[in-house]
Amino acid sequence: MSAKPSDVQTLIHISGFSPEDEEHLRHLGQHLVPRLPELTDRFYGRLLSDERTRPHVEGRVEQLKKTHIAWLTELFSGDYGETFMARQRRIGEVHVAAGIPPLFVAASMSFLRGAFPEEIEIAARAVGDPIGICTGVVLRLLDLCQYLIDSAYEAERMRRLTAATGMSLVLLENLITLRPLRN
Repeated sequence: MSAKPSDVQTLIHISGFSPEDEEHLRHLGQHLVPRLPELTDRFYGRLLSDERTRPHVEGRVEQLKKTHIAWLTELFSGDYGETFMARQRRIGEVHVAAGIPPLFVAASMSFLRGAFPEEIEIAARAVGDPIGICTGVVLRLLDLCQYLIDSAYEAERMRRLTAATGMSLVLLENLITLRPLRN
């Protein structure tokens, strides 16, 4: 099952992602978006340097870079409603269909969490906002994206498992939540 709206709202509430954050992201975007191609080049350099990720990107790097830049640009659009969330979930579905392991999304998000602070520092100075607040806003948004993508991975994998086994989703969920028998 994909992320329930109530789960997403809980994540947003606990993380503190707010309408003010949305405004910060729009302002930051004015300075960060021009820097995204260089960030994307570094990211794909990492993917190509890893023996496990290289086969997933080789021969398609230029097209994938365009897609990645478009995704990153959208992060600073200021629109984080249902359409945005549906696109994040679609990323997970597409990755499952392409056979891309969830580890790669986690590693990618980790790369961004490590790379963005330096970029944010430059942008925050330009917009006159505190660096810590700007960094927190971007990290909260990346966490939301990762949750939506990961939950879509899980939902798509469960859908495929039910199709392959004929077991109902309810039965599979019950099996997952079984507590181990104690000896």
